[in-house]
Amino acid sequence: MWTATALVVGGMIGAGIFVLPAQLAPFGWTGVAAWGVAIAGAMLLAWLISRLAAAMPQATGLIAILGEVHGPLAGLLFGWSYWVSVWCANAVIGLTAAQYLAPFLPEAFATKTGTPLLGVGLIWLITLLNLQGARAAGRFQVVTTVLKLLPLLAVIAIVLTFLARGGGQFTVSPHPGYRPGELTSALTLAFYALVGFEAAGAAAGRVRDPARNVVRATLAGTALTGLIYLIVCTGI
Repeated sequence: MWTATALVVGGMIGAGIFVLPAQLAPFGWTGVAAWGVAIAGAMLLAWLISRLAAAMPQATGLIAILGEVHGPLAGLLFGWSYWVSVWCANAVIGLTAAQYLAPFLPEAFATKTGTPLLGVGLIWLITLLNLQGARAAGRFQVVTTVLKLLPLLAVIAIVLTFLARGGGQFTVSPHPGYRPGELTSALTLAFYALVGFEAAGAAAGRVRDPARNVVRATLAGTALTGLIYLIVCTGI
């Protein structure tokens, strides 16, 4: 249960939350509304995925479920599309991680090839880890999930401290009001950060008692991450 939940939370918490506060700040309260809509949509999709995994625990994941119900062609197309979307996202994550390391390794970024080569190297390190099996990857996910949560929890603690002192800091630069015409743009950014809630369902074949644990892990992980994102992004 806890490893599966870490797969969900760890899969969702990534580069998005560390770059989105600045991108969503100009939207003001429209950005807050976008988080609410995105979290609700992600919860609905997460519930659907978890119920599919519970209804067909013998399947090894979402691709197998789709293939069993709609035929091998549908399963192949879905599996291929999902795979392409994952490695495209990995490229963004690898480059973002490399750019975050730039202040600590300035000599590695002296040339134009430094950032992409370091990003590729990070992806290969994670790939080699995953080749050790689902258990090793799950344990790594638990550790990195805790590490990723620490700075986010620190932001929440700062926000709560400001509120306890009256919240005067939040009135210095007020948020722009809600503008319905900008909701779609803000929602696109917010939902990008929530992708990953399908992780437990995709790995259902490796989860013990998937009919029970995939449902709990998916819904709990999505709700927890969504709440953290809403507070952290709005607070910053």
